[in-house]
Amino acid sequence: MRDWKKILILVTAFTIGHSITLALSTLEIITVNSKLVEFLIPLTIFITAFGNLFRNEENYASKPVQTNYLLALFFGLIHGMGFSNYLKAILGKDHSIATQLLAFNLGLEFGQIIIVGIFMAISFVLVDLINVGIFPYCLQISEEA
Repeated sequence: MRDWKKILILVTAFTIGHSITLALSTLEIITVNSKLVEFLIPLTIFITAFGNLFRNEENYASKPVQTNYLLALFFGLIHGMGFSNYLKAILGKDHSIATQLLAFNLGLEFGQIIIVGIFMAISFVLVDLINVGIFPYCLQISEEA
C-alpha cells in the first residue's frame, strides 16, 4: 500500500501511451499490422511479468525516472494499437470522434484504477492477515508442540 503513488503513475503512463496510439490509429494517422500487434501484446505482458520477478528494488529507488514507467508508456502504445480496430467498429462512420475517444480513454483509466485498487486492497488484507494474524498464531502452536 505504501507504493500506491508509484502504481498510479504506472497505470496512468500505460493509459497515456494507450491513448496516443489509439487516437492516432483510430484517426488513421498511423496504420498498424494487426498480426504484429496481436503478437506484441502478449509479449509485453510476458516481459512485464518476467521483469517483476527479477526486479532489483534498490536500482529502481535510485533513478529519478524509473524504467518501468517508460516501459508502461511504451507497452501502452502497443496495446492502444490493438484496441483501434475495436474502437473503429464501435464508432462506425462518425467523424466527430474526439468526445468518444476522450470518454473511452477516461473510462479506461478509471476502470484500471478501480481494478488495481481492488487488487491492492485484497493483497493488503492477505499480507496483513498472513504477517500479523495467522502466521504468529501458527508459530505459537508449533512452539507448544
